[in-house]
Amino acid sequence: DAPPRYPLGWLVAVMRSWPDETFLRYSGVDGLVIIYFLRFATNQCFFCTIVGLVVLVPSYRTGRGLAALEDSERGDRWSFSLNTVLNIKCRFAVNDDEAEEVRDNLPLFPGCANGHSDFRFILIVLCAWLFTLRALSGLAANYQRFMHLRHWYLTSGLSSHRDADPVDAQRALTVKVERVPPRLRSRKALRRKFEHLCGAGTVHSAQPMVGDLRELNKLVARRDRAHNALEDAKQRGAKLARDAEKQLIKRHGGDALSRLPPRPRSP
Repeated sequence: DAPPRYPLGWLVAVMRSWPDETFLRYSGVDGLVIIYFLRFATNQCFFCTIVGLVVLVPSYRTGRGLAALEDSERGDRWSFSLNTVLNIKCRFAVNDDEAEEVRDNLPLFPGCANGHSDFRFILIVLCAWLFTLRALSGLAANYQRFMHLRHWYLTSGLSSHRDADPVDAQRALTVKVERVPPRLRSRKALRRKFEHLCGAGTVHSAQPMVGDLRELNKLVARRDRAHNALEDAKQRGAKLARDAEKQLIKRHGGDALSRLPPRPRSP
């Protein structure tokens, strides 16, 4: 179906109608990761907004922490802060001489001059734990779903690795292993090790790739530079030869080339 014509209607239609398998077919694994991230972020933000408006904002609004201030200190500048955690902060009438001693003896949830706000502080901590645990739970669920879909994407259409299309089988069933022990850095040893782990006949081929080839890379780079220089020299020599032939024909006529000795053959 065509998406709605209102702004961002295509996004609503895509997130509502398209299954994850369709995303994989059209955009691959990278596209599915983006969609999963958008879904997770939207869901988490919506949940936190609802809980914040229903639970946290009323507890902030009724804290009356700013109401304990003098009218000259409060003023209109606290209008927005009445709906934030600033409105439930504790204030104590402590002299400067005894301030340090009193602060050292304060309990974990002290009684506040603006009323008992202990449960409000506990409520904030509980909501923070709720948001965190819900986010971690959502991440774990998305990860499990993504792993299953990725496996389906790589192996879709493959009845077994023996009769599958070679290109699809190679894409789906090839693994790359790093930090292989030195004793396994050969085709035979590596294949024997994986067949011991996965079962006899499960390995089609094994190809070790030796790392830390900086010296070899330098030699290859020198070879490439020498090859490029040789090709440039050949092209310049061919151009000079053509220019010389043109000059010879221009001075001595069209049959001047026939009177030249034959060119030596290249070795």
